[in-house]
Amino acid sequence: MWTEIVKVDDIINSISIHTEDYGNLNYSQLCSKRNDECYENSILELAPLMGQIETGKLRLGYPLMFNPITYQVHSLPHFFGGLELKEENRTLQKAEALFLFYFIAPTTNPTDGLPNDW
Repeated sequence: MWTEIVKVDDIINSISIHTEDYGNLNYSQLCSKRNDECYENSILELAPLMGQIETGKLRLGYPLMFNPITYQVHSLPHFFGGLELKEENRTLQKAEALFLFYFIAPTTNPTDGLPNDW
């Protein structure tokens, strides 16, 4: 399932639209940015760990999970819904939904750009 979710993310990031004024624009040109980078769904960085997560070798701590590859902390309630936890160790047992976010910049001219703090 995770492989399919990553594919959906790739598809969304590769979508382009054609406009009369600006030609073809893709998500990276339209997204809200911080420090010249689009907001990313950091939870997808768990893809290389899915085998270990599925076998129980790596547990997803709740509410925060430390990614041993990227050293990033993921807030599980931010990305997952319908959570079921193991009570004895407060780790994620099951999630019924995954939320992904794609923010578009609030500007009518994609060539204007936005401040880095947007």
